[in-house]
Amino acid sequence: MSRKVSRYRKRDSDRSGFTYKERELIRDEGFFVGPDEYDSPPPSTRPLGGEGELSDGNVRANPMSYDTPTENDITINLIQAVNGINFVRKTYTGGEVLNSGLVYISGSDSLTIISKNPQITTGLQNDIIIIECVSNQVVISNGNGVSLMNSHYVMDSGAVMTLIYNTGSNVWQETSRGHKFKSIGGF
Repeated sequence: MSRKVSRYRKRDSDRSGFTYKERELIRDEGFFVGPDEYDSPPPSTRPLGGEGELSDGNVRANPMSYDTPTENDITINLIQAVNGINFVRKTYTGGEVLNSGLVYISGSDSLTIISKNPQITTGLQNDIIIIECVSNQVVISNGNGVSLMNSHYVMDSGAVMTLIYNTGSNVWQETSRGHKFKSIGGF
């Protein structure tokens, strides 16, 4: 049996007690509520995750280790002054060679000044390297195979620099630099 509703008849909400026109009320779990009180169901029953829940992604087998899971293909190069930065060209199974690489670096002590010549291993024409510092300070200086916009760049955690290799002059030329956590004028 349908309920007859008058156009001007008023009724109180079962939830808040506020008065609405009866024809505006919505049935929500057996109660009549105003349109502004109706709780629409979530778009998905799948939990979004929260405090105390584990990620279904890759986790470390040993929580005391700093090794990253091999599936993630992320390596962090611990930079020592005499070793410099190692650019590795990645070759895929089909034989395709990727001429760019992202290198995460960390200094071996509180301040590491790269003294190796060249500071970054040589590449091929138009190879691109993106260097991101994730820990202690690393200083890259102009010269020794690197052409910077300034005389040196002190990279701390969050500093990012992009370089492209030029075989004509055998140097990595800086194309951009930035910082994830600081404003543009902050470095």
